[in-house]
Amino acid sequence: MSEAAVAEPAVTEPAGLKLLVAATPGPLGLWTEQVVRRIVGAIVEKPMETVTLDSDDATDKFLSNPQPGPAILFSRFPRPNLVAYLERIGGGVVLAIDDLPDVIAHHVKSGTLTAAASIRPLSQSLALLAALGKVQRIATIGAAQLSQPAGRLVAELALALGATAGDGPAISRAFKGWTMGSVAESIQSAVLKGVDLEERRAAVSEQDRRTITGAAGSLVDMVLGRQAGDVVWDRSLFFDGTTMTSPAPGIIDMTGPARCLYYGPYLHLPVGVWEGHLYLGCSDQVTDTRLRIDVYSDAVDAVFLTRLTKGGIFRMPMTFTVADARSPLQVRIFIDRGEIDGLFAFKQVVLKRQLAVPAPEASHLIGSQGGTS
Repeated sequence: MSEAAVAEPAVTEPAGLKLLVAATPGPLGLWTEQVVRRIVGAIVEKPMETVTLDSDDATDKFLSNPQPGPAILFSRFPRPNLVAYLERIGGGVVLAIDDLPDVIAHHVKSGTLTAAASIRPLSQSLALLAALGKVQRIATIGAAQLSQPAGRLVAELALALGATAGDGPAISRAFKGWTMGSVAESIQSAVLKGVDLEERRAAVSEQDRRTITGAAGSLVDMVLGRQAGDVVWDRSLFFDGTTMTSPAPGIIDMTGPARCLYYGPYLHLPVGVWEGHLYLGCSDQVTDTRLRIDVYSDAVDAVFLTRLTKGGIFRMPMTFTVADARSPLQVRIFIDRGEIDGLFAFKQVVLKRQLAVPAPEASHLIGSQGGTS
């Protein structure tokens, strides 16, 4: 994204600040939260409320009795009612988008999730962040800033938040003792406690990088208001419908009763109408196989039926609507009656959002954006 700026700071009255720091669940997001907290604490003299709103319960509790005065809200998973509240009161958002492999490495190195499982909270975060397009964008920080001097980025962010020259000493005191080399070095010190960022990235294989980019790269584009390409859900993100727990095999023997062959991937998409294709294949023994494809969130959202009368490689069209980005999505592939022979193969689902969504308003964007490799 090209650099853009406005002549005046996006926030001109920091004492009345209502600010959301929205970020992907990775190290850059955690660093940005710390930086914004310190900057606002230095330039706002009044008592300041800070609260994390990553769940329905926390969001509902906050919105039932929002306090007057300045507040910093933190969220990696901003709920729709929080977005509506910010639109209504004219709040602003500082957006931090990690490099996608950094998010995966962050979870893998902490021992909490596998690489494939880590894509799920990442997709939920991006699907919810995409709804912030109508909220005033104060600043956007992305992977392109990792090599930039941390001090310069802090200064630019402070100006975007309404700091003046007179706030300089207070801001300097707020960052006393911080590592101020590159942003990456500052993250390594303040968030990773000395662990090298590149070392963490080594935990993500090239295959996992391709899978992550396919599943989430276009979601980043949607969050940033860029033209987005396809979302690709690779078979490796799905599960075997027979065992219900093991990874999806490349080929399944269809012999046996009617049943689910594949299901998954439990990923999230932004609200809108989605169109695409499911890519599959079957062996020459197939003469009259009846397939049913369900798109499922918290209920069956769409059903697609087809008959395979010969072997070959096929793509099956599908269209469905996502009404709530909080709900993980499944694509379930069934054979609708018993089979006596034949092999079935599933490759991937490729999707594209058809609903036009306005791009974020022009505001103080820090640097150039990118980095979804």
